[in-house]
Amino acid sequence: MDIAIKDFRSKIKEFDDVEYMVNVIVLNAAPTIKELKAGTTVTLCNHDKNMKNNWKNYKEELLERLKLKAFELKETEDAVVVLFYKEELLKNKLENELVKTYLKKFGYKSEMTLYEKLTLLKKRYEKNACPHELGLFLGFPLDDVKIFIESPHSECLICGYWKVYKDEHYAMKTFEDFDAAKLEIINKVCSGLSLTEILDGIA
Repeated sequence: MDIAIKDFRSKIKEFDDVEYMVNVIVLNAAPTIKELKAGTTVTLCNHDKNMKNNWKNYKEELLERLKLKAFELKETEDAVVVLFYKEELLKNKLENELVKTYLKKFGYKSEMTLYEKLTLLKKRYEKNACPHELGLFLGFPLDDVKIFIESPHSECLICGYWKVYKDEHYAMKTFEDFDAAKLEIINKVCSGLSLTEILDGIA
């Protein structure tokens, strides 16, 4: 996977700055585009081909192409952290009764709309380096998120897209699915397909 990503990054360096940014987002958000994952955070930095500024200038057009929603969680002079998500999938994840109950500990009220929850997440993100309940907005299992928050020194079974404490089999299969989604993008980009052709094939 690491070699494939290296080849991908080498390939997209040839693209103009905007297409470069779009391909970076598509690679990272591939599991979300394929609805395997509720959300994905991507940090877009100006020192990497002017991605923050290009995001600000082209985000509406870009989101229409990607068929994703986006919410900016944190912004600095040089970078912006963006949550890319599938709206219905994320709503359903956060409407799970156990998830709703747990999120109340951090100030998320059951009657909040998705936008209100994202706004509170943003406020907490600004105060903390990264609020750990973010994992629930990314679609990670509640049990793993709870243990990570409440028992941070517990030894995990494996560590991949998240730290796994409970269902290792489920996590391994999920990690494989996420990697497969990314490899699909990498292979298509490296074979010379246009982004439109790629998105038509995976969305």
